[in-house]
Amino acid sequence: MKMRIIIHVGLHRTASTFLQREVFPKMKSINFICQDNMPLRDLVLNAYLSHGKVNLISEEGLSGYSQKTIKQATRAQIAKRLSKLFPDAEIILVTRNVDDWLLSMYKAFCNKPSIKYEKWIKRIPESDKDIDAYIKILNKLFKRVLVIPFNLLKEDTYKFVRTICNFMEVPMVDFKNTIHGASSWPIN
Repeated sequence: MKMRIIIHVGLHRTASTFLQREVFPKMKSINFICQDNMPLRDLVLNAYLSHGKVNLISEEGLSGYSQKTIKQATRAQIAKRLSKLFPDAEIILVTRNVDDWLLSMYKAFCNKPSIKYEKWIKRIPESDKDIDAYIKILNKLFKRVLVIPFNLLKEDTYKFVRTICNFMEVPMVDFKNTIHGASSWPIN
């Protein structure tokens, strides 16, 4: 029996915390792997994978961008490494309008801005701003990739969660519709 691995790679600021706290833990038929405050290397390499359940690794840092350290592997490099570690893995990627995403990232990581947005945004690698190129890389490296827009969560949270459950082939879960990090989400 082949082990099934699904990797939720984020992006940052696209409801990852909501999924990790309100949705994924309630999926009884999966082996949920998500460790707060654990280095990514340890999360991936020390994961206790199960042959009897769908293994779900959820860590938005696997999409490559983290304000904690700009000097890190690119999204493409991380995706290639993941495909070598888990060649049959499936990917869940939540996307967001790039301008909204960047503004949310800025607000989240610069709570008391000591740097103006215009200067901060110049620090972001152009490759991190090109979400379509990232999706192409994921589709080239992995057989199944779910790309789901963050806006769907805002429009219909139930449909957002149902789409993820359907992709994972697990029953729909009851979840608490709680917004995490709302103070830094742009309000429309």
